[in-house]
Amino acid sequence: HPEIRTLEDVFATRLLMHGDRVVGALVLDQRTSSVFAIRARSVVLAAGAYHAMYAFNDSEPGATGDGVAMAMNVGATLVDLEMILYYPTCLTWPDDMAGTLVQYEGLLGPQALGARMLNGQGQEFLPMSQRAYRLPVRDVAMRAMFQEIDEGRGTPHGGVYIDLTGVARTPEQIHALLQKEDFLPYDALRDLGIDVTRQPIEVRPGVHFCMGGVRIDERTETSVPGLYAAGEVTGNMHGANRMSGNALAETQVFGARAGKYAAEYAASATHPELDAAAVRAEIAGMKSYLESKSDPIRPIRLKRALQALMDREVGHRRSAEGMAAALAEVRRMRAEELPRVQAVATPKYNYEWQEALELENMLDIAEAVVLSADMRKESRGHHFRTDFPEDREEWMKHTTVRRAADGKLKL
Repeated sequence: HPEIRTLEDVFATRLLMHGDRVVGALVLDQRTSSVFAIRARSVVLAAGAYHAMYAFNDSEPGATGDGVAMAMNVGATLVDLEMILYYPTCLTWPDDMAGTLVQYEGLLGPQALGARMLNGQGQEFLPMSQRAYRLPVRDVAMRAMFQEIDEGRGTPHGGVYIDLTGVARTPEQIHALLQKEDFLPYDALRDLGIDVTRQPIEVRPGVHFCMGGVRIDERTETSVPGLYAAGEVTGNMHGANRMSGNALAETQVFGARAGKYAAEYAASATHPELDAAAVRAEIAGMKSYLESKSDPIRPIRLKRALQALMDREVGHRRSAEGMAAALAEVRRMRAEELPRVQAVATPKYNYEWQEALELENMLDIAEAVVLSADMRKESRGHHFRTDFPEDREEWMKHTTVRRAADGKLKL
């Protein structure tokens, strides 16, 4: 469209406010390492979710929750942040392909290949009374797999096996079906010397989708005037266990609505004014990560520590004790270690600077995720608590969190 300007190689870092209304955003231009402000009568967030808060995920590295954090930090209400979906089967080996999704429905389904899932001792374990009827849904499958791994019956690389060696087809037929249906990255495995018709592959559940995010209504309006959101940056759409394929439909339905209603709002809104002093303060905060520190920490070091913490305490199994430890550690990281983060100063394409800014957002979202998960005193879908292993009728409801005027998170 001739009136649409696309900015490439940029990273939005902050939403800008005038009173209670969103009036634009701050943007880091990676091509020049410069920061500038964009004024806008309305803003649509379509920035994805926060998979990268966890070490083992099947997403791209930029899924660090920046859109969710930006909305939270201007007072928008967030919903269901504790609902984080694991896809049951992501490769754990070879290392070059760790985290790559493998479609277990197509591989294991009797109507497709009919492969077997085995633990490290060669035993089938998926909870299916009759293999010929149906596979367990994702949350049931992932808990069964983690039980085998956690109890010491995993494979050498920390997963379970999908075994195609006993499938009642010739290797040529299997290869042809894999090429046609894209059930697994067969070509890449073959290039690494792995023939799936002769040896099983090792898989484990990985973080795949965040059901939580910015709370919107049917018009994609958030609780902040002028701010709209669509896609995985939002929550309140899927419940505790998303159905396969619904995420794509969500982007199309609510992406169209966001464009429509944000445009209607912009057409009747006044031209926004930016607070120059606030913009300068925000830019100074961003540039603080480029300043020399006496005892510096590389962004990747703190990022990996946060990912390990979330995997360990707020991952596939949770407890009040573990989440209390996680909350204390997240707050310590923010207070003591984030001020020591230092990115290398480079004239352009400074990914380490971007990573420091992403890390700040990740710590914000991590605290909100832990608080939301601790609040839900039950297990439901992909939220499983060892101290509350059953679902409870009184918790058939959503959790919400927002940052109050005093900076504290209100549940």
